[in-house]
Amino acid sequence: MTSRQRILATLKHEIPDLIPIDFGGMRSTGIHAQAYARLARYLGFPDLQPRVFDVMQMLAYPDRQLRERFASDVVQLPRWLALEAKRLAELDCAVLGPFGGSFLEAGFEYFGMERFFINLLSAPKLVEHFFSKLLQAHIEDFDRYREAVGKRVDIINVSDDLGSQNGPLISPETYRQVIKPFHRRLYAHIREKSGMFLFLHSCGSIYAFIPDLIEAGVQILNPIQYRAGDMEPRRLKKEFGKDIVFWGGGCDTQQVLSRGSLEEIKAETEMMIRIFAPGGGFVFTQVHNIQPGVAPEKILALYEVIKKCRKAYS
Repeated sequence: MTSRQRILATLKHEIPDLIPIDFGGMRSTGIHAQAYARLARYLGFPDLQPRVFDVMQMLAYPDRQLRERFASDVVQLPRWLALEAKRLAELDCAVLGPFGGSFLEAGFEYFGMERFFINLLSAPKLVEHFFSKLLQAHIEDFDRYREAVGKRVDIINVSDDLGSQNGPLISPETYRQVIKPFHRRLYAHIREKSGMFLFLHSCGSIYAFIPDLIEAGVQILNPIQYRAGDMEPRRLKKEFGKDIVFWGGGCDTQQVLSRGSLEEIKAETEMMIRIFAPGGGFVFTQVHNIQPGVAPEKILALYEVIKKCRKAYS
């Protein structure tokens, strides 16, 4: 299989020849520019200077040499869009396009988090009006996006963080009544108009929302923050593995990759692969972005495990 075929087979819940890998394929599977520069030098590429594509998070856009070194099967479409989309489509990698399309997070940005939490319960008409206008804007933005990139993008990345470290940010009932109808309408439009696979990034403890997200049209879930509350990986795989693709969950970045020993990183990563990979529906990458202090040796330990296990559990 080519990298693109491998990813597409996985997204269709078919068994690929190898477990697919994402090295820096989007804004939540990335690597901080400092860690990237150290990694490039360690691997013998001192001239590779990080190209930052996300200034807030200081994420480096992976160069071809490192994408190939880590056998990445997916490449991100940068913000300069159409010209780059044509070039990337000529590669054998799957192409992932960032879009956004948030509702809850947009409310936090426009009103402030505390005020918007209050609005969700005390000003339902205001929230509905805001979400209706936002939905219209998202649909118009997506239609322009689709026209610009044509059929060169395989996966579209939307985002809406619904969880904290310990539990949901809002109740499942509030999600179903207030936000889910707008998620459903936006996701249906994206899937019907483009045929792209719909990838949702939603951090934290979101176990309670997953059945609703699947009903709303989500096909891929990221980052699989399995050390958050109620995100026990075996239960996630057992209950939802046939209905959604787990994109992430390869190794915890908060504690293990950042603070663990090489042996702990390898053991944790192999355990997660054993849980998520059987039966397909799994794209390997760490839980969220690799932070600036992570040494090259730790990153290599992470990928040493997937290289060893890549075929055994496919």
